[in-house]
Amino acid sequence: DAYDTPMDPYNVLDLSLSKEWNRFTVFADLKNILDSSYEVVSGYPMPGFHFLAGLRVNL
Repeated sequence: DAYDTPMDPYNVLDLSLSKEWNRFTVFADLKNILDSSYEVVSGYPMPGFHFLAGLRVNL
């Protein structure tokens, strides 16, 4: 059973940044910056480095 399998320890480095200007917010989320290989559930690897960036308008 996947939930009974002992898992190796792991560390993941994430970073979230945002800056507001008037009605606008610029943001960036960087996930797994060091591109660590790890699994939370045995047999299901978690994503490597990935990011999300965007612009939010506050009405």
